[in-house]
Amino acid sequence: MASDEEGRPREDLLADTESELPEQATSRQLLTETIERLLNMLPQREAEILRLRYGFEDGENRSMAQIGEIMGYSRERIRQLQHEALHKLRMLDRNLKL
Repeated sequence: MASDEEGRPREDLLADTESELPEQATSRQLLTETIERLLNMLPQREAEILRLRYGFEDGENRSMAQIGEIMGYSRERIRQLQHEALHKLRMLDRNLKL
């Protein structure tokens, strides 16, 4: 059986979606859809950086250096692009009144 560094079974660390209340599942689904809609409003490169940074695709958060290696940019350029993307999301939030 797989376990983490503290010896807890990996299954214990995963979210138990079966015992999730319907309201929680609905809220999580709405949040996921909202995030995806907002990311789709960004330029593809910026959206990809945020997806990788915050693990929206596969649940694995990546560092700016890791993203830079994947995309062929320096860590500093990834930081700049991430900053621009987050600024655009804030502006969208204000304009759309989310």
